[in-house]
Amino acid sequence: MSVTKVSKKGQITLHKEIRRKLGIKSGDILEEQVLNDEIILRRSESPSVALRGIGKKTKNRLKIKNSTEFIRQMRTEDSEEL
Repeated sequence: MSVTKVSKKGQITLHKEIRRKLGIKSGDILEEQVLNDEIILRRSESPSVALRGIGKKTKNRLKIKNSTEFIRQMRTEDSEEL
């Protein structure tokens, strides 16, 4: 077990060995949870990872072959409505 000190700004430093073991890099997002008198830190999925593939699902659902053709189709439909 390692010990760390809380700074005046409430920051802590994760020891290099812990960061390396868990693959934590600068800028990574950690989730924090309080359980009784313990603090639990977990690696969190970044928003970009959580959203990965959403475009492909939408593309398949809307039956879009490519974005350029989709935009042309939308513009044509808009101009017809005017």
